[in-house]
Amino acid sequence: MANKRSKLEVEGMDDFMNSYREEIAQEFGVFQSTLQTEQQSSMNNVTKKIVKQKREEKR
Repeated sequence: MANKRSKLEVEGMDDFMNSYREEIAQEFGVFQSTLQTEQQSSMNNVTKKIVKQKREEKR
């Protein structure tokens, strides 16, 4: 499965994004690393595929 990242693949980008998110977290009290965000996205895609398969099986 292709990796559908919307940001540039640049060395150190994950560290930069995490530090940016930490700054935002100080304002709003929420923080998720880039890896956590990508894992959640991947899990959501898997869940959608499973739900779609189950619906098609019922037809």
